[in-house]
Amino acid sequence: RIEVRGRSLEAMFQILQQHGAGFSSQMWELIFRGVLLPIFDDIYHNQIQMRSSIMSPSNQQIMHQLDSSWLETTGVTALAQLIALFATFFTSCRFMLDK
Repeated sequence: RIEVRGRSLEAMFQILQQHGAGFSSQMWELIFRGVLLPIFDDIYHNQIQMRSSIMSPSNQQIMHQLDSSWLETTGVTALAQLIALFATFFTSCRFMLDK
């Protein structure tokens, strides 16, 4: 499963790097809001739930382990690729910094 996830992310970012020059600012906003940023949503929402003590301590421990595993195997790579993509197409995407 980790290998499939990694290859999927690699293919997606490769496609965006290859074809991103032809995207408008509106298309980049759609891609960031609808595809790229949601990759990190689960981690964000899990952290909010753990901080607000909605979960039992045993569920918090399980979620922490899953989050740590995801960050180590997928999250770091996805974040690095997201930053590289943003840097490559900065002039088209810089408006996203204000949002």
